[in-house]
This record gives sequence, C-alpha cells and structure tokens, in this order.
Amino acid sequence: MKPYRESDPIDREAGHLVYGNIDDLRNSLSGGPRDIAVLRRARELAGKMREGATKCRMLDSAIRKASPAASPSIPMAKAKPSSKPDTAIVVLSDRELTYSEAQLPKLQAAALQQLAEIRRMERESAARAVLAGLTLIRVKHSLKHGQFLPWLKQHVQGVGYQQCNFYMGLAQVFVAKARITKPDMLALPGDQTALSLDAEGEARGFFSKLEKFVGEASLNDLLDKHGLKKKKLGGKRTSAADTGDGDDTPTDPEELAALKREELSEWLETGKQLLVQENVCAHLSEDDVTSFAAGLDTLLKEWRRALKKAVATE
Repeated sequence: MKPYRESDPIDREAGHLVYGNIDDLRNSLSGGPRDIAVLRRARELAGKMREGATKCRMLDSAIRKASPAASPSIPMAKAKPSSKPDTAIVVLSDRELTYSEAQLPKLQAAALQQLAEIRRMERESAARAVLAGLTLIRVKHSLKHGQFLPWLKQHVQGVGYQQCNFYMGLAQVFVAKARITKPDMLALPGDQTALSLDAEGEARGFFSKLEKFVGEASLNDLLDKHGLKKKKLGGKRTSAADTGDGDDTPTDPEELAALKREELSEWLETGKQLLVQENVCAHLSEDDVTSFAAGLDTLLKEWRRALKKAVATE
C-alpha cells in the first residue's frame, strides 16, 4: 500500500473519512454518494488500523453500493467482506454497553465490589498457601526418606514440586517470623491433620498470627517479600538466603533434581512464549535481532562448556 499523503486530495478526503470515530464514518457515508476512488483508498487505510474491522465492513458496503453494474462481458470481482472479528476494544466500547450518567454510579459500585472481592480472595489464597505448606512439611517428615517426592507425583495434580516448595518455604518463614510454638501447632483442630481458616477456641491465637503475617498481601507479594520466588526470565535470581529468611532449597538429590527440572522447564516455556507465540523480535530492528541471535549462540556455547566441565569433575 502506498504511503498516506496529506497533499493528495484523494488521500486527504479518505483520511477524513476513516481517521474519525465509527459514528463520524457512519454519518459521512449516509450523507450521500462518495467517489469510489476515495472509498477504496479509505478501505485501504482502514485495513491497516488496529481497530479497523468495523470500518472496513462499512466501507465494503459503501463500495458495493457505489460500484457501477457489472458488464456482462467483463465481470467484476466481488469485494471480499472482512472476516476479521471485531477487536476487544471495538466490542467493549460499543454504546449499548455503556451506562448513562445517572446509571454510572451503579456500574462503578459493581467494579469496586469486584476488586474488593479479588483482594479478599488473594489474601485467603496466601493464608491457605501457608497452611498447605505446613501440612506438606508434616507429611514429608512423617514419611520415610525418599518417599515424599513419589507421593507428590502420585497424588498431587496441577501443582508442581516447585510450587509446593514455595508453600513449604513460606510456611517456614511464617513459623519463624510469627514465633509459632509447638503448643500453637498442637492447638490446631482435627487432630492436627485438618487446618481451617475459620477455626475457633485454642487455635484462634494461631490464626490471629497467620492473619497478621499475611496482612493485605497476596501470595505472590509474600513470596517476593521473603525472597522465595525467583524473578522472571532476564531478572536477577534471588533466594531466601538473600533476605535472611533461610534457604529452603531441598537437600535430597531426587527432590533437588525435580526442582531444577521445573525451573528449566519454566525458563524454556517463557522463552517459547516470548520468541514464538508473541514473536517479540518482530518489533526489533534487523541489527537488534542479529545481536540477540548472537547472544543466544554465545549462551549455548557457554552452557556446553560449563556442562562439559561439570561432567569432567564428577
């Protein structure tokens, strides 16, 4: 498509048609016949717009109406209606979905209520993660050495070892920070096998400490605060040892291997998302892409040297 030029009369008129909002375009098209060259140029411009699907359909209709009848000897190609669905912003900004000024407070109240409910659920999720971590630790110490990981693989679905390790690490931080004692643990309900957020009686003190420990934080907030969760690809790796909360890295070789497998898998999945699914390199210049590719080659070579060195020292 040729570049838009304001000095071109057709471009200028087509731009006035397509660069306004939907209502402006609708009014312009309903105001009378338009030069078909202007309509076709406006259709080209709309096709390059991020939210141009609706405008394309309107212009396609206007072009069909403005086109002369097809000659029997020279059949004209039919204009292909756009099959691209409306983008999210087009759908959500539709006037039928907006509220009047009088009704707006009701919609605003609903939004605030939903946000408050999300925060409540996030705090509850953080508290339940601590409880899950405490229970998992007790399961681990109740099993014989080497049985915990096979038990997790067999019975725990949808939560990997690394996530369970986060929960157990957070539970250890809670016990240390809140000064949880053996009597506190023994006061828990259900013969210490079932933990509930709505416990009463002697266990109320334990849950008061848990509520104070969580505060207004979400699970991710707590994991980040106490250095238990490593930052995403490209960020500096941190551990609990960096924050003085203790190192929760497993010492059992099989558990450590499972943790490292999950870390590498997560790293690869993040790379796949960035490089393949989102194709972020499409936004870079050719020089940037070349530099990044060279960096990947260098990383691969350094990894192979490090792996070879590690195998040689075993």
